[in-house]
Amino acid sequence: MGSNVFILLACFILLGFSSMEVSLAARNLQQVTTLPPFPRVPIPPLPNLTPILPPLPSVPIPPLPRVPIPPLPRLPIPPLPNLTPILPPLPSLPIPPLPSLPIPPLPPILP
Repeated sequence: MGSNVFILLACFILLGFSSMEVSLAARNLQQVTTLPPFPRVPIPPLPNLTPILPPLPSVPIPPLPRVPIPPLPRLPIPPLPNLTPILPPLPSLPIPPLPSLPIPPLPPILP
């Protein structure tokens, strides 16, 4: 019962009720008497129900005819096309050296 009261009070607070309303609800919850547990009544077993419909007569099922499946024709696989592009070679040009720039010194770290 105590944890249920705590949960209800927390719900009241979360819903924005004032402290007076929460205290009145707590007082009312403490005054509620708990009911004795309800006696368990055994459930009677279900009666055996006889089927309403009679069983179906057994009818022989004729076998399915065996139809031969012809083999699938083998189609030749065409060769894949050559996807390498035919481009002229690039002209070979000398690559100029990169300019050498002086690296400035790092500023001193102040304490």
